Amino acid sequence: MDKFDLITPNRRSPQFILYNVPKEVEADSLKAGLLAKNIFLADGNNKPHFKLEFSIPGRDRRSNHWVMSINPKKYEDFISKEGLYFQFTRLRLVEFISIKQCRKCYAFGHTTRGCDPKNKQLCDKCGETREENHR
Repeated sequence: MDKFDLITPNRRSPQFILYNVPKEVEADSLKAGLLAKNIFLADGNNKPHFKLEFSIPGRDRRSNHWVMSINPKKYEDFISKEGLYFQFTRLRLVEFISIKQCRKCYAFGHTTRGCDPKNKQLCDKCGETREENHR
């Protein structure tokens, strides 16, 4: 256990995934379209309760899935919905749970791209520094 650091990750906002958004739709137009058709997504000043994070390629090459983080106070409103309206379609909405883990230092909360360059490559089996003749 002396080779591992135990830390508590920062709290994250709840996330949902919107399935099968057409690939040609950009983040700004998706946000505007969702706000136009779903009144509960914004407050009285038209400030959105959600933020579009990133897209994931779908099985169908013509669509993407979008991950959105929401205001934790609005979680119950979102979980009760089974979909959101966008243009002339209804997009399926499901809670998105993913855990970020680095494949270099094996810490949670970031990916290899965000890993500190000073960190050394660790072995995923024993936790020791992986070197040339490591077994």
